[in-house]
Amino acid sequence: MMNIKNNENLTLQYLIDILEAELSSKIIPKFTMTQLMKTSGKSRSTIYYHFAFIDDAYKYYFEKRLLKEIASGCHCYNDVVVSFVDTIIANKNLCLNLYNLSDFLHHPDYLLDLFTRAFNDHEIPEHKLSLSQKHLLSGIVFLVKRWFDQGLKTKREEMITQLIEHGDLVKTYKKAKV
Repeated sequence: MMNIKNNENLTLQYLIDILEAELSSKIIPKFTMTQLMKTSGKSRSTIYYHFAFIDDAYKYYFEKRLLKEIASGCHCYNDVVVSFVDTIIANKNLCLNLYNLSDFLHHPDYLLDLFTRAFNDHEIPEHKLSLSQKHLLSGIVFLVKRWFDQGLKTKREEMITQLIEHGDLVKTYKKAKV
């Protein structure tokens, strides 16, 4: 039984490696389960065993690989911002493809929840972010979406400054309410 589970994990990691390679190579208009099947050499049933939809594969990659890379070594919100921007710039094609091809990244609550968790983990302990602060954090989601919609053309320093300043606004709002 242990060997079967290990093989499943190896196959899953292999599929994610293939997905990463395909999405990193160039900007593509679409990527399908059939393309994942062809490029990986795995059967249709193997692909669907791991992912019901291609968006599941995108989300798995985003959450298990990209977010882990971004969060690694971060001790405060500002660290998360710098790592976030640097990781996106270093993986421009991959990130633009994930953004353009996925459905889950276009759900405002998904991105808002990500930034809320980053704030809760590093700035405001015990998940005490107020509703008003969550509304302020939606401005961060807007900044990120605009950055992607413009093809990541905003300069690194400018993007970091905008995200940190908006984070400072959320922190200041919390202090004013205490």
